[in-house]
Amino acid sequence: MKLPKDWSEITIAQFIEITNILNDNKDNNIQAMIFIMACLSGKSNQEIEAIEIDRFTGYTKDLAFLNQDKFKDQIINSFEIDGIKYIPKYKFNKLTAGQFIDIHSLAADINNIHKLLAVVCMPKGAEHEDVAEIFYNNLTMDKAYPIFLFFCVVLEIYLKATKDYLERLIKKEKKELSKMARKAKTPSTIVGRGLSYLMN
Repeated sequence: MKLPKDWSEITIAQFIEITNILNDNKDNNIQAMIFIMACLSGKSNQEIEAIEIDRFTGYTKDLAFLNQDKFKDQIINSFEIDGIKYIPKYKFNKLTAGQFIDIHSLAADINNIHKLLAVVCMPKGAEHEDVAEIFYNNLTMDKAYPIFLFFCVVLEIYLKATKDYLERLIKKEKKELSKMARKAKTPSTIVGRGLSYLMN
């Protein structure tokens, strides 16, 4: 039975299926491995279940790389699929407001990895849904995951910085309002100023 040897042989579609299998079979590791082997080999669950235990254990060892994270320090500058070059837009200040909103909404769910990558890697003139489908079926995880991870991490940092900035801005505005309130000695003073402004 042929199984992938590393993440470069696993597509986004397969990765999402593996993730869902693990989530649905948290209390049954053997059942999860049967489904994963079927997913990666193209064989049926029944065919995998018929494998002798010694061979099954050997196949399990072959897939040990699934538990290893080797993507943390990688930066993918570009990649090609069917002769088309895709370049991730790593600079947040070059993204549009619409792209930023899409990244924010998609980053929360690993099942949307292909959709998020389509936002940040979409060639000019291409359609988002078309690019997302291409990535889903063809882009392998050795390239997809480092890009996805980068945007998730940077998004979290960016949102925290934005939150901190807004909190400082609110505090500043509160101080300004307090100063204005102290200058206005009585309610009638405020009304008087308003009438004076309207009349001039």
